[in-house]
Amino acid sequence: MYEWAKETDKRVVFVIDEAHYLMNDAASLGFLETAVRLVDKSVLYDLHQTRGITMILIANREQDLFSNIDTRIASRLRARTRIQFDYYRDDELMSILNDRARWGLREEAVGREQIKRIARASGGDARVAIGILRTAAQRATDRGDVSITDAVIRESVPEAEAEIRQKNIEQLTEDQRLIYEILSEHDELASGDLYELYEARASDPKTKRMVRNYLQKMAHYNLVVADGEARGRTYRVVSPAASAS
Repeated sequence: MYEWAKETDKRVVFVIDEAHYLMNDAASLGFLETAVRLVDKSVLYDLHQTRGITMILIANREQDLFSNIDTRIASRLRARTRIQFDYYRDDELMSILNDRARWGLREEAVGREQIKRIARASGGDARVAIGILRTAAQRATDRGDVSITDAVIRESVPEAEAEIRQKNIEQLTEDQRLIYEILSEHDELASGDLYELYEARASDPKTKRMVRNYLQKMAHYNLVVADGEARGRTYRVVSPAASAS
């Protein structure tokens, strides 16, 4: 793909999602040779310099994206356009939910105040907001209610969050799932102790840096909590009750 992109007269856009993981430890990634090659310093530089090729790098945190690449490349990337996506505001979530309700529910099944309540309960996360609306609609239907009430919404919030949490767990890779299982077996683990347990049980252990990347991702999806800094950092699983609060 890379060689073809350099030779074609078509405009090519490389979109690299979760690019900070690729930048931090490409050698330990077991998928897509192209993805691994993209993080090579010379290839990144070539991509940036080649006419007709555009790179879009998506990362959870900007500092993670630039933490482990050549300063020459970093300086060029920092000069490019950056777009910061914040959490959705309540009015933005209400707009999303109104569209979902208009196309998915019967008229007057949910009122404006209930839409606002769902938006506020979601913590700025559109997935949570949509999940609450879906769960509340199903609950109201099961009860034979003509509309979604505040009481139904209160009951639906933890259920929707638990459903999203389970989906996040199911999407973990084999190594990420193993790390999560090890943490689930303990109240809290220091990073070094966690890696020793993981290394002993994994069939093909990844590097310490990659495990840290995995933990960052799980923290981003509210599956684990990291306390402390550097070598003193500890990790623990987020309990369902804490996740729903």
